[in-house]
Amino acid sequence: MKHSKLMLLVIGAAIIFFGCEKMESVPPEPDLADQENISLKATKVKTAFTGTSIPVINPIDPGTTKILPNGKTHVMGVVAEWYDQASDPRVTGTSIWYENFIWDGQAFASPAKAWGKAEIFVGGNAEENDGRWEITWHGYFTLSEVPGHFTIDVDAVGTGKEGEVKGLTAKWKYIFDSQVGFFYSTEGYIK
Repeated sequence: MKHSKLMLLVIGAAIIFFGCEKMESVPPEPDLADQENISLKATKVKTAFTGTSIPVINPIDPGTTKILPNGKTHVMGVVAEWYDQASDPRVTGTSIWYENFIWDGQAFASPAKAWGKAEIFVGGNAEENDGRWEITWHGYFTLSEVPGHFTIDVDAVGTGKEGEVKGLTAKWKYIFDSQVGFFYSTEGYIK
């Protein structure tokens, strides 16, 4: 009987000792900045921003222009560099715009529809940055009642593809008013 009790005690100890799983070390907690980014991405908080977009090199490539049989002017493949400065650093940086236009008549002397793609390199340029947005956009060029002046109204939607903006989405409204200056006023939100 003593022998049976001793055997049960040894078997019970072996089950307890070998039955416990190996404890892995716990990775360190993310720092405060990481926690804020993780939290914002997880909850998809909508954050508003405002800013400006100013030309840097305009254009890098003037594209190709073709006069259509109906008298409209088709401009394709314009590439321009701008700098977007915003109240939120996640949408601040060099932007490259790929532009296309259909002018009702002569370029810059008639209304037009515009569309294309863009990239914003967060906090830098194409070579050195903290992230990258890919954007699609469309807009309208309208002549002002004041001779020689015009407005451009653009709506844009972007997806964060790299770095600190990866996985985020954003919407922009760009408004260019030649009577105010040679820049776009911007507003939008990141989600």
